[in-house]
Amino acid sequence: MRFRFEKRHILIFLFIFSLFLSQSIYLYIQDLNSSVGYEKLAIRLKEKLPAERGFNIDQISKLNRIVSPDMATYYAFKDSAVSGARQVQVYGVLGNFNEFNRVKLVEGSFIDENDNRLKRNVVVIEDTVAESLFGSGEVLGLEIEVYNKKFEIIGIISTERAAIEKLIDIGSSRIYIPLNTMNNLTEAYIGNVEYKNERSNLDIDVIKDKIALIGNVNNDFLIEDFNIVGSQQRQKHDILLFVLGVYCLYVLIRLIVDIIKHIVSYSKDSLEDNYFFEMIKNGKRVYIKGILAIAGILVLGFFIWKKVSFKFYVTSDKIPDNPASIIQILSMVTKYITEFVNYNYTHPVYEIKVYGFLQKLNTTVFWVGLIFEILYLASIKGKKSGKIKENINVLLSKGICLIASVWISVMFIYLLGLPVMISMVDVLLIWISFIIVYFYYQGEYLRWFFGEAGKVQEV
Repeated sequence: MRFRFEKRHILIFLFIFSLFLSQSIYLYIQDLNSSVGYEKLAIRLKEKLPAERGFNIDQISKLNRIVSPDMATYYAFKDSAVSGARQVQVYGVLGNFNEFNRVKLVEGSFIDENDNRLKRNVVVIEDTVAESLFGSGEVLGLEIEVYNKKFEIIGIISTERAAIEKLIDIGSSRIYIPLNTMNNLTEAYIGNVEYKNERSNLDIDVIKDKIALIGNVNNDFLIEDFNIVGSQQRQKHDILLFVLGVYCLYVLIRLIVDIIKHIVSYSKDSLEDNYFFEMIKNGKRVYIKGILAIAGILVLGFFIWKKVSFKFYVTSDKIPDNPASIIQILSMVTKYITEFVNYNYTHPVYEIKVYGFLQKLNTTVFWVGLIFEILYLASIKGKKSGKIKENINVLLSKGICLIASVWISVMFIYLLGLPVMISMVDVLLIWISFIIVYFYYQGEYLRWFFGEAGKVQEV
């Protein structure tokens, strides 16, 4: 066999790469959320509003008592000049911050409940701050000055980030101190609250009511259920597989219809020269093969449907009140495009920058993958060949291209610093779909099924 490169092989690679990259971005966002993953609800003060519109410590205590979450974290941030270092961003943290956000401790420990309860002057710093202040990473137990007070260094955090994160502006270096300590030294307003929200058991509308109950304006805050975010990110990968699977099922249905038509046509021709039972006797091989073929196609179709089906989620604000209204549909589309194009990555909280960037990147990857997937499926209807040897060579070439695309995609994704998870079932599904669609559009399948010469209807 001689491998023959075709332009359509590029379409296969771009589709495969987009499919796996979308899944990797989904997994990476989950990893950024530490052990809580996507099962959290975030309350964030809207960008560009003054910090004073956030929560104070007393309001957070009231909100915590009302909501009674299984796990929570609260944090405020302010820019501060640390003696001997450039401008840094000081995070005042309370609760289980490192359970909600990925913290790469190189050495020491993170801020805990006792540090907040006792209002200790302790600090966790990034390794870049350690190098800037001391020229070394061995700084545990040493002190730095924050808000004109001495703070003991109890932990060092690595700033090593994946290559994909370097595409956005990192911003200022960060240090972490107890929120109660920060509030003692300078008035702290909390603009970020995160609750563990297993299976979306916290209702967003109820949370809004509770925020108003403690004296804040609920419209000042963006409330986001990451269970929903996770579903939306995951389904981008699922939709790409779904489109391929549904197209393959469409081809299988047409295949069944053609087999039934062939059997009916054969029966009509046979009845012209034979009685009914003679027709059955003479054509039993045709009928048995036809029944077995249809049964096999149904089993294969069931497998494909089980693999590609998923629960599709769309937020209510993306659904027009009147689906038949062209004006409302255009308005929704315009709103979606405007939100996507005008997204601002200058939010002062690094975690929010990363989440926003990755979610938009995943949307872009999805549309690119969908376009190239459709282009490839359309290209399969191309040149037909009645030669079995040439058909086998074409399929082997596609198989080599598929394997190469998977391997190259894995390498690229790995270089981006993203997690890679390849499902062999997904790869098998893609390969089976390519084979089915290719052979169907070759137009020789009835002869292969029944071993008979005959004209196949144009498709």
